[in-house]
Formats: sequence, C-alpha cells, structure tokens
Amino acid sequence: RTYDFTLQASDGELVSNVDVSVSVQDVQNRSPEFQGSRTGVVHEDASIGTLVMTVKAVDGDVGNPRDVLYELIENPHEFFLVERLSGELRTARPLDREALKAGDGVVRLMVQATEINDDGSLTTDPDSSTQTMITVTIRDVNDEPPSFNRREYRTSVPENVPDGTPLAQLDMVVQDTDVGSNAMFSLSLVDSSGKFSVEPATASGSTSVSLRVARGPLDYENPNEQKFILLVVAQETMTEEKLSSTATVVVTVTDVNDNAPHFELDAYTASISEVADSGSVVATITATDRDQGALGTQGITYTLTGNGADKFSVDANSGVMTVVQCDTPGSGDCLDYETRKTYFLSLQASDNHGKEGESKSRVVPVRVTLEDANDNPPFFSRTLYTSAIEEKAPDFDPPLIVKAIDPDDVSVIMYSLVAGDPLHLFKIEPRTGRITLTNTTAGLDISDLPSDTITLTVEASDGLGSSTTDVRISVRDANNHSPRFEKS
Repeated sequence: RTYDFTLQASDGELVSNVDVSVSVQDVQNRSPEFQGSRTGVVHEDASIGTLVMTVKAVDGDVGNPRDVLYELIENPHEFFLVERLSGELRTARPLDREALKAGDGVVRLMVQATEINDDGSLTTDPDSSTQTMITVTIRDVNDEPPSFNRREYRTSVPENVPDGTPLAQLDMVVQDTDVGSNAMFSLSLVDSSGKFSVEPATASGSTSVSLRVARGPLDYENPNEQKFILLVVAQETMTEEKLSSTATVVVTVTDVNDNAPHFELDAYTASISEVADSGSVVATITATDRDQGALGTQGITYTLTGNGADKFSVDANSGVMTVVQCDTPGSGDCLDYETRKTYFLSLQASDNHGKEGESKSRVVPVRVTLEDANDNPPFFSRTLYTSAIEEKAPDFDPPLIVKAIDPDDVSVIMYSLVAGDPLHLFKIEPRTGRITLTNTTAGLDISDLPSDTITLTVEASDGLGSSTTDVRISVRDANNHSPRFEKS
C-alpha cells in the first residue's frame, strides 16, 4: 500500500514544497478471513458427493496474499468432507437425519483455513490459520418407517381376567424418527382369535403401546387358548410410501384355580365282605380337575367322612378306600353284617393339596354295602322240643318241625338226627327240619319199644358251625291187642 503526501519547509518568509510517496511493504501477520455464508441445506436422501456449499476464506494480508487449504476439524457422524483447495463441502456418506441427537436436523461443523507457503507446504505460524463454525441443515425425507423397540415381546396373563385388562410388562414403544406428517402412523393388530385390542389407534413421532383383553374370558383349559401369537403393525398414514414395520407378541395364558374337582359319577357304590382283612380294597374313586399342576388333578387330595367312616380309610393321594385295622372282623366294633349292613359315606376331593382357603372341593356320596359271611353258627330258639304220636299213627299231628336260626344270610342250614334213634324209627328232612316216621305204613308199636318216651338229638349245621337240640317224643298206647289167656 502507498501513502502520498506533500512535505513543506518554511523559514518564516520563504516556503518550499516537495511531494513524498511512501510504499508500505506487507508482511505476513494476519490470519485468513472467512467470507460469505456459513450455512447450508441438504436433503437427507442426497447422494454421496452432493455439493452442499462452498466455504470461502482469504489471507488477511493483502500485499502478497497466500492461498489457503481447508479441513474439517469437527465433523459429527462423518457425514461431510471439504475439498482442501476449493472449499467445496460435499456429502461423504449416506445422511441419516434421525441419527442426530437434536431433533432439528442441524449438523455443526468446524472448518479450519490454513495459509500455505509458495512451495505448497502449510505454514506453521499460529497466526496463519483460523477456524469458523458452519451449520448444515439436513432436511427430512420419508426414509424411516415407524419402528418398535423390540422385534418380539413376551407376556403372560391369568385366565378369566375381565375385559379391558392390559397385558402387563409389555414395555412396547413405537417411534418414527421422521418429522411432521412423515412421522404419523397407525397401529393395528393381527389377531385371529379376536380376543385382544391395541391402543392407541394412531400416533405421531413416538408412543407407548398397550395391548388389552378385549373379548374374554380366556380359558386356560381350552388348549387353543393357552398361548396366543399376535402381530402388531405400525404403518404410516400421511405418506405416499406408507412405510410400516411389525412386531410379534407372544401371550401365555396362565392357569388359575377356577375349576373344582370332577367325579365321573354323581354317586358311587361298593361292597366288601364283613370279614375282609385290614387293608382290603373297598373301592378306588378318583376325580379329575381341568386346571393344571397343583391346581388340577395332580394336586387333588381325598378325605372320607360320614357315620361309620372310621371303619374305612382313604389314601389322600390315590383315592383308594380300604378296610381299617380291626382285631375281630365280622363282630364287635369291626365290620359286622349282622349289626350294620350299609354305610353311607361322603368322599371329598380338594385341589391345591387341600390348602384351606386356596382350594376348591367337591363331595360325592359313597354307599358301602357289606357282604355277609358265614361267621355265625346256627342256633335253636328252643333247647327242647316235645311232641306226642299215637301208636300205629302214620305221622305226627300236628307235624313235628324243629327250627334253627342262623344270623348269616348266606348260610344254608342242614338238619340231621345225630342221637337217640338206634332203631332208625325216625327221619328228618335236611332242609326243613321236619321229623317223620321211617315206616309210615306200620307206624310205631309201643310193645317193641323199651319205653314210651323217645328223646332224639337234632343237629343244625351251616357247614362251618352247628348246634343241637333235643326232641322228646311220647308214644301213646293204642288198644290194638286182644285179651289173651295164659296157661295155668
């Protein structure tokens, strides 16, 4: 730069002027200076190498200005590059507006301009470089579908929950990182069962998603309702492309104790011998429960109640009824058909191992009938029977019948003459106990008898036990002989 001026000299009276020209030679003491706009705009779908803007810087020394080289000092996500000589800022990779932390789409770059020597080398003088911040706004394009925070979700819900119950611990979030109308989407549910619903129906940007039971009840005991696989669909609503994404939801229905044990029959009958040994099986009665695990068949326990239940026991797990230990089967305090023929009992089945307040129960009546056994001997109600018969009569009048009693219904009493008739004058009907003459035609002849009184012993036997009674028969003499003279 040149400075021109006039220099005047004076002695008070005379004056002399001279023109002076001073040229100031420039030295390198000023940093480069940036010029022009420092903002740029680029669309998100711009191809690699797209020119965004041109950065311009000049040497602050104007006498002999140096050329400058450009470089990016700060370049978030490495989206851009700058041509070192021209300052052209171009895209270096595919842009993703949604990858930026800030939602405004602005990328802030730090550009440094450094002077170069005549030989092309960079200057090392700290005053020969400078930096400036430039901003590039990435304009959104619809390149992002609404997306789920997971591809698959799993949750469980108890059966029989009321309609409107939300599925717990789903933690489902859908987000569309585009902006404006590009971020508006709808939510729908692909559910062949029709038992669930999704909300909200529409959203923008980001939303939490809830699934609810819509058309219950859910029934774990139905094999088709133990697990549901649902598909949630998020689809843009205001774009031409209608980009969408899906997520799978696996819903497991858990069992609750909503079913009581079930017996196959409404009532049960069984029979057992009165003299059955202890531990003898009376009956096996089991119930089923549609629930699972301890709440179902696996957790059923059995108890027996009723008048006389102490004569029996039931296995709590298997439902097997048996005869309890007793020292005198068929008599005393044991089972005894002659004392009591039938027991009316109640068998209760309780699930969940019978936990009080936490189980369901069902009771079924059980009728146990005792089978009679031949465990009692027959006995005569009378220890002595008496009768009379006319001499020469063909039969007793009235008929002579002995009767024994056997408490056992199964017993068959057989009668026999065991003593008192060495001449075999009488016979007895084995089944009826009727005593008749052996010779009904001739009858009895008292003259042939040692006495007019005959005592018979009758035995009654049921095959195992027996008893006897006496039958005293008086023979009345008849006038059946003519007088007879004795020789003198």
